[in-house]
Amino acid sequence: METETDDSSVQSLQREDLEALEEAAMADDPDEGEDELILEEEALRDVPLSQPTSHGHVEPEALEDPLDENILWEPIAQRARRGRPGRHPAPREIVFSIRPPRHTFWNAYEAWLHLVQPCFADIIARSTNIRAMDRNFPPTAPWTQTSPREIEKFIGLKLLFGIFRYPSQRDYWFDPLMRVGSVRRTMTFQRFQQLDGTLAASMDPERFIPMHRRQDRISKCRELITHLLGRFQAAAIPSSHVSLDEAMLRWKGHLRFKVRMPQKPIRDGIKVWCVCDAKTGYIHNFEVADGAGGNLHAQMMSVLAPIMDSDRIVFADNYFSMTSLTEALLARQTMYCGTVRPNRVPRDLKASLNKTTLKNMVKGDFVFYRDASCPDVCFMGIHDSAPVILESTAFGEEVERGYRRDANGERQEVEYPRMLLQYNRFMGGVDLFDQKRSYYSVDRRSSKWWKKIFYFCVEAAMVNSFILRARTFADNRDAQIFRAFQQELALRMMAPGEPIMRPLAEHRAEPLPPQRRFPTRRQRKMCVWCYSSRGVINHTVQWCVGCIPHVTLHTNVPTGQTRSCFALYHEYNEIPLAANMP
Repeated sequence: METETDDSSVQSLQREDLEALEEAAMADDPDEGEDELILEEEALRDVPLSQPTSHGHVEPEALEDPLDENILWEPIAQRARRGRPGRHPAPREIVFSIRPPRHTFWNAYEAWLHLVQPCFADIIARSTNIRAMDRNFPPTAPWTQTSPREIEKFIGLKLLFGIFRYPSQRDYWFDPLMRVGSVRRTMTFQRFQQLDGTLAASMDPERFIPMHRRQDRISKCRELITHLLGRFQAAAIPSSHVSLDEAMLRWKGHLRFKVRMPQKPIRDGIKVWCVCDAKTGYIHNFEVADGAGGNLHAQMMSVLAPIMDSDRIVFADNYFSMTSLTEALLARQTMYCGTVRPNRVPRDLKASLNKTTLKNMVKGDFVFYRDASCPDVCFMGIHDSAPVILESTAFGEEVERGYRRDANGERQEVEYPRMLLQYNRFMGGVDLFDQKRSYYSVDRRSSKWWKKIFYFCVEAAMVNSFILRARTFADNRDAQIFRAFQQELALRMMAPGEPIMRPLAEHRAEPLPPQRRFPTRRQRKMCVWCYSSRGVINHTVQWCVGCIPHVTLHTNVPTGQTRSCFALYHEYNEIPLAANMP
């Protein structure tokens, strides 16, 4: 009894001393005292009294050595009964945010310009003008130096063509049923063809070197990719959960780093490694798999470098999962969660984690394992609709309760491993990006492989711009419609009210050249205006040498018309002619 009395008196004296010290500190600096009290309360809340496992809580006094070799090879369900704690503390939560904060994008063009900056169009315009110097243009249609504003109009037309897809790009200008007035007022078809054929995405220093001798296999787009990746990573901060997956760009021609995957929707094409925010689909980094980046481990460490050392969780499928990559990421303060192939699990666990063993389990059961070679990695096998193996350094043996319906439609409570629930929730970030990108794609069939990468960059910038504006106006339903965003961006980039930039070509009528087999005979071809305006097939021996390609037209005035087909065609396409033309 005396001992108890002495202990209580000592505790009361200590409490009184602490209160006196706190009052003195408050008297000296009231704000500092409040801050210290708040920090002490937060520190007490952060002290874990016990750590959760799949079977409840374990007191610290009952914990065993985490490296006890006697229980290291047992399943987690057995080790939990013996008091083994979880290894994986919850990482700090990072919310997707825009840089600079509280920035408002009032329209689609502001979001686009904030993301890509005017340098985007400057790089393309400068590279296109340099490439035009290496080409030979006909004297009737010489090359005119392009500008960043004209490049924006060209990209705006491409975005509009992705929404309204016609069989041929010529139909937007000349087809009487499908032609679009804003397209014709933005740019002539001849100039559009010139830009489309002379387009360049970067100042390629190796443009005269064959592909098999180049040091950089994607040097045709390297400058543009470097600029965009810098802007993507500076404009937004991804959340704590990041998805890693590949995107395929369709390409069936000959290419050294073309990939064939028969089981994918796009079987042949160019593979692009993508790192996207798991919740929004914002692409943070990407790399073209050109076959020159080393093995898969080195490529994944390169593409994940911008998000390392930040306590983020990477979700990936079984193509990327390997123990060496998981441990390398953990050393860089980056956790991992993903499915794993049976032949990639540690050797001592292959007998327990294989499809045959998992199929013999009761449907819905799951089991956890660890290996002595990689104790920080938790492996899980589950038999649900199919046997699946997962590995993670972010989630351990945690179990969450949920509900599912049986064959009779009755709702029953079941237990799910948290590792599987988090994987199903956050794995689809790259798929979300691909879904938005494929709605109204600007890509067209082309004989130039680098244009696939160029249009991928344009679509990635458009998707990221849409996400930035949608996050700014989260309460506005109209701001969440991707088609409305792309159409508004295309129209603002086209700016139909501005004057049209035309090549300095003289449009005049000349006789058709003679036939090759019979040089003494003159060719006769169908008049384009008679057929497109009235549906009548009339032949003529004249064509316009200023139009590209040359258009066959009547120079005389047909019956029922006040002017010639030559004059009516050029007036319809807003091409000025000399005053002496009929």
